[in-house]
Amino acid sequence: MTVPDRAVPPELLDLARLALVTGLDEVQLGFEGLGAHFPAPIGWILGMTRVDDIHIAVIESQGLSDTAALTRVPNHLRVTAQVGTSAVAFRGIGEPYWDADNIAEWIRRSRPGIDSPAETERAAFQDDAALMLGAWQRGWTAERALRRGSQTGAAHSPYRIAVPMVVSYRFSALNYFYNVEGHIGHRDHGAPVSVDVLLSRASIGGDWIYSAIGLDRIPVERALATVDQAPPWHAEVAYFDDDLEDWVI
Repeated sequence: MTVPDRAVPPELLDLARLALVTGLDEVQLGFEGLGAHFPAPIGWILGMTRVDDIHIAVIESQGLSDTAALTRVPNHLRVTAQVGTSAVAFRGIGEPYWDADNIAEWIRRSRPGIDSPAETERAAFQDDAALMLGAWQRGWTAERALRRGSQTGAAHSPYRIAVPMVVSYRFSALNYFYNVEGHIGHRDHGAPVSVDVLLSRASIGGDWIYSAIGLDRIPVERALATVDQAPPWHAEVAYFDDDLEDWVI
């Protein structure tokens, strides 16, 4: 039996990179699973939000004219792939799935009232893509959020406060072996269910202002070094064997 390539599918990587460098407000790179009893992921997930929901809520409450334009295009998309399959996006019951070309077109659609990234911002987004895609390929779930809503809310508050758009990152690792008896990651050994590495920047490409593992503040260099290696309890993505009619780890 030939073992298939279990790396992140290239077309899914390309879509994730496009979402990151385009500057979509929320990008999450994660994994599908079968539940707590199965000690491995079974596929990849790319979740995207074009515009921060809080930003839309603020401008809607202010009666600004670009709300309808922002919500005319679906704001959220969830793309999945498994070993040996193409990337597709579910668009609702009765709706056809979107393929990679449809998904890329959705990512590239303009967002009324939101400026295209400046040159320095584009460079920062390229750096983000390298950081997040690298972590994802090593087994971390990776999230980046542009906190546009917080900035918009401050700007439209009674005090008209000008604040930078904070950029937050979360890198998470699930303990797939939490219920596997005899494994060092089993709960009887005191292993946690998961671990989270959290970071924030003051703005796009700006100074790091926060870094922690869980609730413990740590130097940013240590946080970045942590996600630069395979996560604890790393497990390869399982694949479905049609002959065995079962998932293979």
